[in-house]
Amino acid sequence: MKKHSTISIVAALFCAVGNLLFSSTPLWAEDKETRQLNSIITSKESCWKPTNITLDVRYQERFIAGRINRLLSDEPYMSLSLGAKWKTGWYFSWTEIHSLNNSDWSNGPDDETHVLIGYAGKKKSWDYKIKITNINLHPTERWFDNDRIALDFYLSRNWKFGAQGEHSIMPEIRAFWFADTQQITSGVPVFMASTTHKWSRPFGLDNLSMQTRVGIAWDGGFKRNDPDGVFAQVDTELNLRINECTTLSLIGWKMITPISHHNNDGRGNTHSTWWTGVKFSF
Repeated sequence: MKKHSTISIVAALFCAVGNLLFSSTPLWAEDKETRQLNSIITSKESCWKPTNITLDVRYQERFIAGRINRLLSDEPYMSLSLGAKWKTGWYFSWTEIHSLNNSDWSNGPDDETHVLIGYAGKKKSWDYKIKITNINLHPTERWFDNDRIALDFYLSRNWKFGAQGEHSIMPEIRAFWFADTQQITSGVPVFMASTTHKWSRPFGLDNLSMQTRVGIAWDGGFKRNDPDGVFAQVDTELNLRINECTTLSLIGWKMITPISHHNNDGRGNTHSTWWTGVKFSF
């Protein structure tokens, strides 16, 4: 133990001496104004540097569009999502969704590209998010041509408690405007209310967590959708944390079912899907 302490002290001394010798502006040569300027520059640089970068890879049984509560494809697909967050509250993601039943990742109903820019903040005990998403539909090489845009606002609150692990209960209200990219003013409002329960370290199993969301959704009749359509949504996921930067989605399951009586737009059946995947965080 003493030997390791001595080595650590010697290494720290070498680092300190190296910083003094090879710094472009030696510490003793800096005046107060220079140190303040360097501090401001460092602060501005850190604002542009993401505090978190994620890569999410997922295999899913079939494609259910949660915004419009419609089964788009019965075919399995793969999604790849790259995301970044900044300490200022801004976040960004780029998601590719493509069918696995053909080699042409452009022309199927389950071929999409989602580009999202958002801001997350907190006001007292309430959390809020604002985001804009461009949904590039097939053919994906043609942007803003019969594509979709969503302007979302989220408001939520989180309560935490302990019982055989750690629990959090988060009720959330979500409202957004959904439209064609070429006819944004001709879109429709969509409202969702949900509650999410997250259970971490169940029964002392440190690396496991489970998350379940139950909600109700209504959209104002986008395209062929019936404006009287109201749906129940349920999704749940079991995660295993491998290390600090890797988490496995062991299994996830999602279901949508109509609860309104006058739904004659092809969304009258209950649909479900399952998925599995892996998420890397840097």
